[in-house]
Amino acid sequence: MPATFVAVNEYFTSRKSQAVGLSMAGTGVGQMIMPQVVRFLLDEYGYRGTTLILGALCLNGLPGALLFHPVKWHMIETNTIDEEKQPLLVKHIQIPQTTTRYGVVEEPGTSSNEDKGKTLLRKVIEFFNFELLKDWVFLHLINGLALVYTCTVAFNMIYPFFLQNSVGLSRGDTALCMSLLSGADIVARVTIPMITKHFRISNRMTFLLGTVCWAVCRSVLAEQHRFSIIILLSLLCGYIRAAAVVNQNLAITEYCKDESKIPSAIGLNMVAKGLLVLGVGQFFGERTPKNLGLSDRLLSRLG
Repeated sequence: MPATFVAVNEYFTSRKSQAVGLSMAGTGVGQMIMPQVVRFLLDEYGYRGTTLILGALCLNGLPGALLFHPVKWHMIETNTIDEEKQPLLVKHIQIPQTTTRYGVVEEPGTSSNEDKGKTLLRKVIEFFNFELLKDWVFLHLINGLALVYTCTVAFNMIYPFFLQNSVGLSRGDTALCMSLLSGADIVARVTIPMITKHFRISNRMTFLLGTVCWAVCRSVLAEQHRFSIIILLSLLCGYIRAAAVVNQNLAITEYCKDESKIPSAIGLNMVAKGLLVLGVGQFFGERTPKNLGLSDRLLSRLG
């Protein structure tokens, strides 16, 4: 997913949020279809056969990735010269050199051995753009994104157990609520970028509003037991969730003005997500059926 986002980010300079939304909508469709496909393959071919088939399907991503040509290959070069900006007088300046009996002494600032003095640690810092970690705003941004991502993953895992154990829904009703949530999420990933573009709302503001509304919606959902209200809130949660999910990486690109640092910024964000998932995820993983409802309520408020 991060590599796909970086590719989309390089291809689009305008309507970037709509392109990312359509890309993630396709991912949502796959998440709805693949569980049914996997269930069918397990019944027909067993675990080993299913794993081989899924591996073959994943290999289709290699020729698909080769279709992403660099944008520079298809750009039309135009050599336009603005005569008004051309200098009237051009003076060639010679850089003096001092010659001694031991060789040529170069002027200060022209040493060819400047890069050789860099330490290995400095080269690593520059390659991964670790200087981004000095920016407190960036640190606050990636920590917030990581926390929302962790709560999203945990909520998606706990939600079906909450419907079955706490609310007492059957498997069919639980599957219906999950399908409605995913369907509303797909619709939102296509429509929300259009709405935010029309009202000229920034990606960071959209992410903030979506996160707050999603936390409120999940908090209300955790206290409900009526099936009709749960269906309605599932649709609402699915639609609002897309506002937070789609704009996570877009919020980083909107903050990082230097496009060369975007891959490193997204990579650091993924590292923060992984560390937080390992820490907070372990806490929710140790829940028991007795405190399942409490875990859902606490999780909905953390989001």
